[in-house]
Amino acid sequence: MELDENKIKEIEILKLLFHLPAFWEKERSITVMEARRAIESEDRDADSVLLVDSYLGANEELTKATFKFDPSQRLTTKWKQGPPEGRPAIALILNDGSLYTEGVTNFNEDAGEVTIRWSKKVMDKEDGESTRADPNIFLSEVKALTLWDWRERYDHSRSLLNVINDYLNHDFPSVTREIIEKNKPKTGSVTMYCPNEDGNLIEPALKAVKNLDRSFLPIQGPPGTGKTYIGSHIISRLLAEGGNNNRPRIAIVSQGWEGIDNLFRSTIHRLCEAGLRPELENKQIKVCRRKAFKPVAERVRKFPQVHELFEVGNGLPKERKSIQYGVSPHNDNEGEEWYFNNEEDNSPEPVLPIKGVDLHSGADLLAATSWFFVSAQMREACKEEIYGDDFKFDYIFLDEAGQYSLAETLAISHAAKNIVLLGDPKQLPQVVKANHECGADLSVMEYLIGKDRNADPSKGFYLGTTWRMREEVTMYISEQFYDHDLDWKREICNKREILGMRNGLYFSEVEHEECSRSSKIEAEKVVEIVDDLLAMTFKDSSNGEVVERMVAESDFIIVTAFNDQRQVLISQLERKGYSGVRVGTVDKFQGQEAPIVIYSLTSSNKEEIPAGRTEFLFMPNRTNVAVSRAQCLAVVVGAKDLIDTQPKTILEMEALNSLCRVFQDVEEGKGISGEWSSTNFVIQST
Repeated sequence: MELDENKIKEIEILKLLFHLPAFWEKERSITVMEARRAIESEDRDADSVLLVDSYLGANEELTKATFKFDPSQRLTTKWKQGPPEGRPAIALILNDGSLYTEGVTNFNEDAGEVTIRWSKKVMDKEDGESTRADPNIFLSEVKALTLWDWRERYDHSRSLLNVINDYLNHDFPSVTREIIEKNKPKTGSVTMYCPNEDGNLIEPALKAVKNLDRSFLPIQGPPGTGKTYIGSHIISRLLAEGGNNNRPRIAIVSQGWEGIDNLFRSTIHRLCEAGLRPELENKQIKVCRRKAFKPVAERVRKFPQVHELFEVGNGLPKERKSIQYGVSPHNDNEGEEWYFNNEEDNSPEPVLPIKGVDLHSGADLLAATSWFFVSAQMREACKEEIYGDDFKFDYIFLDEAGQYSLAETLAISHAAKNIVLLGDPKQLPQVVKANHECGADLSVMEYLIGKDRNADPSKGFYLGTTWRMREEVTMYISEQFYDHDLDWKREICNKREILGMRNGLYFSEVEHEECSRSSKIEAEKVVEIVDDLLAMTFKDSSNGEVVERMVAESDFIIVTAFNDQRQVLISQLERKGYSGVRVGTVDKFQGQEAPIVIYSLTSSNKEEIPAGRTEFLFMPNRTNVAVSRAQCLAVVVGAKDLIDTQPKTILEMEALNSLCRVFQDVEEGKGISGEWSSTNFVIQST
């Protein structure tokens, strides 16, 4: 019996919903396995592992334990972090074989000492008595610690299960239902998502967002096309045009605070540009950043012009931060869950959340991570039939949605009437370690518009013009990643150039052997290219004023796939006195740009690529992000044997294609790239 399309779709959805709830547990299991491997492995190349020489003992309260280590060993800078980043979380293996996670309280590199917390939660498995009485039993046998980057996501899992349960047992309209079923956005009379005849995208996008009816709207932004610019304009216009009595409540969410603050900061600036700073200052428009700035200097750095708007409280009614939802200690009915305020109220009666006070319900614009939306308090408040809408947001703007998992999006969807998705599935994907079935591993943008195609104009906006890259760089990015459908703003992009040479994309083949995570030869080649370019002149007339100056260290972004190579690059650059050059892994530079980008591939050949990282290194998304940071010039440096890799699968062939296109040897002047050589340009006299 043949199934009709609707039945097939229903079965696919049920299979997806079956696998989604296991998403975080599967990811955690791989993280645990990697931590064990790092601690127990004889290969100590990983700079996330700290080898321990001896155990120095615990403090009198038995809450901290100190170890001695050799400070000459290579370590990632995360070990040395303090405020505002915070000390790192770590993992160690106890002598019963269990993995124990805690945090570093002190790291003294000069003395070679590290102190970690020793928590009450470590219990003897047999008799239940606390092992804190004698931590020496466990800690004297510890040989290594490793960084631990996992946060438990129990609330995320509970929230996702509740959302799925509501979807399966109720048929009321919701943005959750629209996302799960991959329906077209519901935007009233707006059915096609295209720019106006004059190329303006803000007005049609704003109109579509205003017309959203418990639905979602994707806005796909390739490199340099201004998705943050458009997103911030839409949010600021919604807040400005809503008025005091009809202003929508909006939340900005992303993977981390850098992404959140980027859109949040841009929105505040748009409001100020529109003359609404007085409304912000007198709290007619109430904005709130859920996480406090520590130290205050972070606030000043991120919001230099308007940092005073983010004083503690920001004029909002003081939220009762201790309001909780769960089994109340004051409740005689064992196991019954309700709201309670453990600090202020010992009443056995529920303490219901107050509109305009609790759960940031007084904020017009809230910046927050998903942890707030999946909390038990927020889940329960939003599902109440009588007052649930008082705590829901009219819009959640989800930035970097190409990296944001479908599971996490659905977990927060109960708190939104509508969701606007800003992102690009063809740039950096979400980091997934485990194998997930039936699409449970997809980001929300991948799920809704696909991995390999541009957004269909009937399903969302596609921003098709970059304001960043010159024609020569855009041609490669457009051809390889956007189906020849990415244009460039000629009056802006082509007015930035490095004089005296052909701008665009270059390759530089080097020869080296047995290099896996680092290559000194490649680092030296990178420094040589920096040397050459620092003698050149940069011209910029994109803002109407002609500026000509020597290329500076700040004009470079140097990208690599591995932290080890990052350290080698920094060392080689500093040896030449180039401490102002930005160096980092691909993920650190998404959203950034510079006149010049140099991309170091590092590994000597396919066999030398670290285990499990082949797909990672060859991933087209990473090549896209690395090259597209460049305004004028991009140079890809790699070993010939790596580029000549013979693919063994169709997927490997597709992944390698974008890199091979860079290194393609064609007649000079006819290729999309050129071979880097000092003879390609004329050195300017200083």
